[in-house]
Amino acid sequence: MLSKQHLESIQQNLEQERVRLLDRLDIEPAELAANTGNSSPATSRTPSDLAGRDRNLAINSVERNMLDQIEAAIARITTGSYGTCEQCGRPINPERLEALPYATLCIACQSTADN
Repeated sequence: MLSKQHLESIQQNLEQERVRLLDRLDIEPAELAANTGNSSPATSRTPSDLAGRDRNLAINSVERNMLDQIEAAIARITTGSYGTCEQCGRPINPERLEALPYATLCIACQSTADN
């Protein structure tokens, strides 16, 4: 079980990372509920321009996914379900949460899910 102080520290770190990602992705907090994907057509014509655009889209996709996971972790803290494995219901090891604060599965369930 996480102490209140440890949980507050994790929440503070998650919120700092959330702000960093929002800034990096140039998203206003109010835009999170809306689907803000870039649907404009590509205006680049050279393979180099397209490769750079594809790389940027991939990076943004990974960062958006991380932002979604952070938002979900903050919500779990708010509801009191943070630190509980979503599959087996047992507590997630605090060291795992320290390393991966948005983890939803304990190590045993994650290992099963990965196989």
